[in-house]
Amino acid sequence: MEEQLRFLIKMAQRTNVTLRVVPQESDWNPLMEGQFAVINFEHDPPIATSENQISSLFFHRPKDVAAFQQKVEQLLNFAMTSADSLGWIANRLNHLESL
Repeated sequence: MEEQLRFLIKMAQRTNVTLRVVPQESDWNPLMEGQFAVINFEHDPPIATSENQISSLFFHRPKDVAAFQQKVEQLLNFAMTSADSLGWIANRLNHLESL
């Protein structure tokens, strides 16, 4: 786990990466309804995708994509800031290294 946390800290230094931690202590967050991704393109409309054990679903209708985009906004409200997230990861790494 220490190596994974170091990797996250390293990747968060990239200009195209934003790392945000969702606290486990929250009673509910949009990720509890399943994983998903919203993919934005430079010249085409965004799509959303969701995976399960045997398949992947791709959503392209604006109404469907908007529902996933709303979940992203909800997650950003639940998640720690980037700075707080990196601090949390660094504290966790320090704790593990001290064991």
